[in-house]
Amino acid sequence: MISGAARRLIALTSAALLTAASACGGGTTSTAGSALRSATAPAVTSTLAPTALPSVAAIPTPPPATSPTPSAATATTTAPTLAPIAPTLAPTVPTAMPASGGQAVTIRAVASQFVPASATLPTGSIVTLTFENQDAGVAHDIEIFDPSSAEVARTAIAPGPDTQTITFMLGGPGRYSFKCALHPTKMNGAFAVQ
Repeated sequence: MISGAARRLIALTSAALLTAASACGGGTTSTAGSALRSATAPAVTSTLAPTALPSVAAIPTPPPATSPTPSAATATTTAPTLAPIAPTLAPTVPTAMPASGGQAVTIRAVASQFVPASATLPTGSIVTLTFENQDAGVAHDIEIFDPSSAEVARTAIAPGPDTQTITFMLGGPGRYSFKCALHPTKMNGAFAVQ
């Protein structure tokens, strides 16, 4: 035997299901269901508006995928084969001066002055310049320019004590100036190329 509380619970559940089905457009309510709902349960109202659902026939379906059929005109492609690349070596800089035409010059930075501040060199010579920064904790470099003021060579800016060596070739005759990039008015000089 079903108790009164169980009967009311069944009636409420049935009424809620029928109301929800009716609100969603899911059929009609039977007369027996209406009688049962009105007799045993309070009216249940829905806040959902009825919505029309699309029919299955209205949803387009994509055509089945087809695979192309191979023909005699179909070209086959293969990935290109890469040939191994031989390593290349960077050009080497000679460490020793040639027997003829090579000039070795040493210029020092002492008390923020170039010593010596001038030298005479032959035209077309290959110069190996050793720059010795003897100013402890003071950064210097040396930059060399041809007679047209184009840069020929330079060392890195570095605090002393420091020694750097650069090699460059002199062109035609003229005055080849040099300076320190950080102290150009105090540290400058020239090579007389003849």
